[in-house]
Amino acid sequence: MRIATPSTWFVALILVGLVLPAWVGLGGHPDIDIRARPLRSQAGCIRREAPPGQLFQCAEAGLEKIDVALVPLSSRSSEIDLVLREDGPQGEILRRASVLPSMQEGQEHVTFAFDPLPDSKGRWYHFQLLPGSGLPSAGHSPWVRFHGWVGHDQPWGTEVLEASVVEGQFVSHSADLRAVALSCEALSTTKGSVRFKLFDLGSEGELRRDLELPVPLEIENGYAFFSFPAITGSQGRIYGYHIKATSPARFVTRGSSPTLKTYHGVEGPTPRLGGMTTGELSLPDRDLVFRAWSSSSRVAAFERLEERAGWWLWAAVACWVLSVLLLVRGVVRSGGARTPDRPDH
Repeated sequence: MRIATPSTWFVALILVGLVLPAWVGLGGHPDIDIRARPLRSQAGCIRREAPPGQLFQCAEAGLEKIDVALVPLSSRSSEIDLVLREDGPQGEILRRASVLPSMQEGQEHVTFAFDPLPDSKGRWYHFQLLPGSGLPSAGHSPWVRFHGWVGHDQPWGTEVLEASVVEGQFVSHSADLRAVALSCEALSTTKGSVRFKLFDLGSEGELRRDLELPVPLEIENGYAFFSFPAITGSQGRIYGYHIKATSPARFVTRGSSPTLKTYHGVEGPTPRLGGMTTGELSLPDRDLVFRAWSSSSRVAAFERLEERAGWWLWAAVACWVLSVLLLVRGVVRSGGARTPDRPDH
């Protein structure tokens, strides 16, 4: 039995070094990849009356699957349908897909696969998530990424407070406060308005923001985002909030006040993303956490690399390959050279 010499193993490693980068480069790359680590806020149960959705622009041809980050909110397992439309919530239906997601906490992205769309490059699409089998709701919620960075990040509460008026206060950790998100078991604007007022308690209770949630909006086991123009000098300030709902809402609390999250930062343009939707309501200040995959993404990645690097890319590749070949040649020669046998005495 012939045992491989060290030089043989070295040559094998060199060949792996040549093949592995190409194999990785040919692997799949999502066309769009909305990330949020850690996953912080869910939209609420998927409801047929106001299904959550997302508007996005596809950069490549061959859109063939969409991964959506979901979290189970109950032990009830049911199918979820994805409906893909052209342009927006009222556009023509192009594809449908259904999955039965796992009820395990560890699962994040659920894949909805469909026949590729060959002319998807540059086009705008909209997908919605609906309960399967004609059910009114599903036991999962999509995760949401709100634009901006997180200040307060309180976990989901353990108690429920049902009230028409809720008050609380917090210290802003950062500048440019632009949203307060409160956890809700049930909140609706279809039966009346939900008004939010924000006061600066360090300036004799000066009213800084006054707004209402959009209509129609239904939240079940999710977060109510009260977003407003950024307050530039908010860092270190103490704020109080006052919420008044026409119809009693059920807030999730830890103690006497709802658990909350705050978001900061001046919002900039978000290319290729048109924001989240709920029913026909547009919410451009947030996006669902999702990935869109196209069959031409692999080729497009190389094309973008070649476009940016130009002839320098191929010159670098040629030099690298040449240097590896010379190294292999040297190793093979040194490994093949034999030490002369010593004469016997």
